[in-house]
Amino acid sequence: MYVVSLALDPKVHDPESVVAFRARAYGEQVTHYSVVVPSPATVTTHLSQKTTVYGVGGRHKLTKLWRMYTRVQTLIAEKRCDVITSQDMYYLGLLGICFAKRHHKGLEVQVLGIEKLTWWRKRIAHFVLPRASVIRALSPRLRDRLINEFGVSPAQIVVVSIYVDVTKLGLEVRTLDNEDALGFTKAEQAFAATYGERFNFLSVSRLVPIKRIELQLEALAQLVPEFPAALLHIVGNGPEEEHLKEVVKVRKLTEHVVFHGYQSGYRLGLFYLECDCFLLTSDYEGWGMVIIEAMTAGLPIIMTDVGCAGELIVDGKSGLVVPPRDVPSLTTAMRRVLTDAALREQLAIGAIHALKQLPSFEQLLQEYRQNWELAFAKPL
Repeated sequence: MYVVSLALDPKVHDPESVVAFRARAYGEQVTHYSVVVPSPATVTTHLSQKTTVYGVGGRHKLTKLWRMYTRVQTLIAEKRCDVITSQDMYYLGLLGICFAKRHHKGLEVQVLGIEKLTWWRKRIAHFVLPRASVIRALSPRLRDRLINEFGVSPAQIVVVSIYVDVTKLGLEVRTLDNEDALGFTKAEQAFAATYGERFNFLSVSRLVPIKRIELQLEALAQLVPEFPAALLHIVGNGPEEEHLKEVVKVRKLTEHVVFHGYQSGYRLGLFYLECDCFLLTSDYEGWGMVIIEAMTAGLPIIMTDVGCAGELIVDGKSGLVVPPRDVPSLTTAMRRVLTDAALREQLAIGAIHALKQLPSFEQLLQEYRQNWELAFAKPL
């Protein structure tokens, strides 16, 4: 079975990234797994003998969408496409419908989140979802929303989470080769020397409006006079970066915020292991994979009531949950974590226990393959 993924995340080109690790694992489940993804430039990356990433470049979104179309057409002509899996239910989902309908292929639509729900996007989703062979929802919260808002039949939806491989985050340093292990040790020492006397908050995120990183800066500005050792590490990049840096200057937080850019591998794992508390302040998350990464590292977590909040992160037990866009509540939660070491330990232990609810990687891979087989058996 040949599976073609219409993807969104160009980090799949980075062999060290979590998404690349997952793509390689998916490839082992089928004859070949092809990823077609918008990228800064047109480039092909062979992640393994059974997993290939086709990055399509272009100056405009429409150009990239057209080039994705031509690339998938080529794969179909070469008889290397039996099932199409789309990583969204909007434009990529529509593209998947076009291919699946025209060439009688199975179509799996992944619903990893429902954000930026403009009138036009909602119309596309209403068109795409009922026509898919199968819908893979990331969480029970998303499943319920698909049923209630989009009228999707429960029988059409399968809930499957995303596995987080801890070793690829550097959280288990024994798996590193000698060179990376030495690099990790040096980075760990440098972090301790530079930030060891600070209370280190961590945010790992795309820097886009829906993540509401500015709320973290507003809360931090209120806490700094009382807790001058407080420091926020922002790991990630995106279009909001320059704006956020300007906010840091305006709020006089230059000594309390560090932008680290995009990190992967043990360099990312270092932040999870060395920081004291993890923050997520999104307006919306399909699940919140970074939360699972933070849980695995034993970090106390403060997050908005989105994604896996209420399922994995239970307020007061495995984390602190605050309403979206509520700076006073966020500030209060951060103050509690800053001042209460016993609470930090309680939340960290609770998070580790909650992780036991998650299925193993082997179980998830089996579910993914079953979904693709179901889609293969129900061509459009």
